[in-house]
Amino acid sequence: MEVTMLNIFHKRFLISAVTYMLIVQSAMADNNLYVTGFVGLLDTGSYNFSNASFGNKAVITTEQGMNVGIAIGVNLSSNMRAEFELSRTTNNTSEIGTPYVAYDGSIDASFALVNLWYDLPTDTKIKPYVGGGIGYAQISHAGSASGIAIVDDSDTSFAAQIGVGGRISIGANGAIDIGYRYKFFNGTDLQQLQLGGQNFENGKYGSHSINVGYSYNF
Repeated sequence: MEVTMLNIFHKRFLISAVTYMLIVQSAMADNNLYVTGFVGLLDTGSYNFSNASFGNKAVITTEQGMNVGIAIGVNLSSNMRAEFELSRTTNNTSEIGTPYVAYDGSIDASFALVNLWYDLPTDTKIKPYVGGGIGYAQISHAGSASGIAIVDDSDTSFAAQIGVGGRISIGANGAIDIGYRYKFFNGTDLQQLQLGGQNFENGKYGSHSINVGYSYNF
């Protein structure tokens, strides 16, 4: 059943991506295309998972990290925008389990998302916006405790994000974009390296980031 649902999602995401590319092609002819690059500070807090060795205390504590990405967008109307986003988040790990054990490693996540943003109408150069997106995420995690490698694996999952922010017009074609994003996904499984060790299953990821970007309208 899980495989069937995943295949259905794959097909729907592919259809959405093809439809988006057709919209982009039309927008290029109407000069409604824009590109945004952004970077931000990231707080993941912790990565929760299921593992019999830890009971209900299966958690990896992370340090503050970074979020970078690029988006190709289309102005669908004066107040509605669609985007295809590629982004990556990265965090170093500090502890695992409860009571905590020192845990050296990193948790990286790559995202491919289709977003829809609504710009609130104003009579100024500042336009607040709200929206979100859906797509794919790939998590990559490598970690070790007491010098012993525990995990070095990756997995993919359905992902989503919600966000708010504001765009400040700069000149005829530019805009500064300042925004908050919450990205999340569930159900990732990571294989443990140690013989007989329990895998890190049903992982739950959520990250908060404050981003600053620049958009250029063609």
